[in-house]
Amino acid sequence: FEVVIGLLGRLCESPAIKTLLRVVLDLGNLANYDYGRTANIRSKAVAFRIDSLTKLRDVWSVDRRSNLMHYLVETLDTAGNIDVLA
Repeated sequence: FEVVIGLLGRLCESPAIKTLLRVVLDLGNLANYDYGRTANIRSKAVAFRIDSLTKLRDVWSVDRRSNLMHYLVETLDTAGNIDVLA
């Protein structure tokens, strides 16, 4: 049990996990942004449920060639943060 607690502690402190979760939160805020209105800082989410991560593979592009998970990986790669996924 102590090993699991120790690993969870390391996971929570991981800069890579923090970067990954920040990008996912930003993607969610972008997807939910109302382009017809003025940006309202209060309308942005500050958190999301961890089980929402499984939904990334369920959101497909119009041509159904890629999903939001693919886009996330491409975004991290383009930004030079692909090591987050290692």
